[in-house]
Amino acid sequence: MSYEVTLPLSLILIAISLFNIFYAHKKYRNNLVTILSIWLFIYVLYVFFVPSVYGVFTGFESSISYGINPDHLVLVYFLEIIFILILLLTFYNAPSRNFSRSVGKIIPNLNRKSEVYFLLFLSVIVMILYIDDLLPGLASYGRIQQYDSDVGNITAGFLNLPITITAPLKAIFVVPGKIAAALLVTMPYSKDMNMSKFKFNFFKLVALLFLGFVAVYGIAVGVRHITLGVFIIIAVAGFIQGRYKFTYYFVFGLIAIIAIGPVIGSVYRTFLTQSSSQDLGIIERISSLSEFSTSNNESAMEKLWDEFGVRLVDARLSSGLIKFSDREGHVGPSVLLNTLYSPIPRYLCKDKPAPRSYDGNHRGLAGFVVWNELTGREWGNWGGYTAASHSWWEFSLVGVIINALLYGLFLRVTIESTRMHQFIGSLIFLYSINIMHFDSFFMKTMPDMLMFLLSRLFPLLIIVFLWAKASRLKFRM
Repeated sequence: MSYEVTLPLSLILIAISLFNIFYAHKKYRNNLVTILSIWLFIYVLYVFFVPSVYGVFTGFESSISYGINPDHLVLVYFLEIIFILILLLTFYNAPSRNFSRSVGKIIPNLNRKSEVYFLLFLSVIVMILYIDDLLPGLASYGRIQQYDSDVGNITAGFLNLPITITAPLKAIFVVPGKIAAALLVTMPYSKDMNMSKFKFNFFKLVALLFLGFVAVYGIAVGVRHITLGVFIIIAVAGFIQGRYKFTYYFVFGLIAIIAIGPVIGSVYRTFLTQSSSQDLGIIERISSLSEFSTSNNESAMEKLWDEFGVRLVDARLSSGLIKFSDREGHVGPSVLLNTLYSPIPRYLCKDKPAPRSYDGNHRGLAGFVVWNELTGREWGNWGGYTAASHSWWEFSLVGVIINALLYGLFLRVTIESTRMHQFIGSLIFLYSINIMHFDSFFMKTMPDMLMFLLSRLFPLLIIVFLWAKASRLKFRM
């Protein structure tokens, strides 16, 4: 087969995702289902269609330079078609209502006032974590942490806490905190909050300032998805509540990223990796970015087009997992078994295997395997991969089918079980579907789902439960 076959296959994916948008809107007219449908379309566009079109116009230079086997790349696209079809059929036809009701009863009910304070609490916790990172100085983009070394004695941040403590806190709180802030910013005032409108608006201002800080932080450290994620989550949080004016935030953020994103991804990141930039603050960094942007003579569209070839590579990188499977065989259940250890803190079990790794080491994570397969470097950057190719890497076609069935059921149960819980339900729903990602991380692999349930959602539900218990004590806040 040839690389060109990927274009008609990507068109099939586009057709499936577009049909799904119209079908979902006609059948459900539910904002949560609509968001999922739109995000599926954007995911297909981002990961498969645009890279295929770019490849056709550039003669697939990037795929050739990586030495990608065309048969492996075409298989990645075929597997995605199978995966999405099974996922959608499961999502729309799974008899999950009774099970979803049972799951929904696990989520504690909060009154509106408790919800507002809980969303504010999550926002403040994440702000503290960000500030703790920021006060000692901004980290340079491109610094690689050797995770297989002894991290038990490593400390980080202004508070100088062990990384074995701060890392789990960030894993549990950072994403829910951003979502909570966005829900608070887009939430309308109502009398059942039992607080003054002035106090409520002050809380919204705190949440908005925090999100603005995160957006600027993302630009300062050269990580674009942090900044774009802020605009995405505000728009989606408003859409869920029927406050569609907030979609303008996403449009503004997308335009801003298109304008400065390519510069961030090239000369600005090179600048950040220089030792002279280590002690620069946010203002100095953004000033330097402004100078780079004005000195670049390429138009925004030219820069964006060039960026497609550099950044939209998840489908191409996924072929590394196919290549590994052809040579070494499928890795089997080891990835799932190692993931079972994820809830155990490393300071309690220093020798625990790396979750989602096939060999127990971080080098055995799929994101590193794809780079190793395509570049020959034993320890390189993290690369994206599709859930379908990851499932093939684990269990061949059987894994693809099972992963699609489980993820379709996971999405359906998430929607059914959270929509009766107002803003806490919205928080859990958005947290569950990786809403701040367009790329391959939007789709969860089987180890991703297992790790999310054990190490992310379960701790968050415990915190919600404790908050609900505390709020019933009727202490005056």
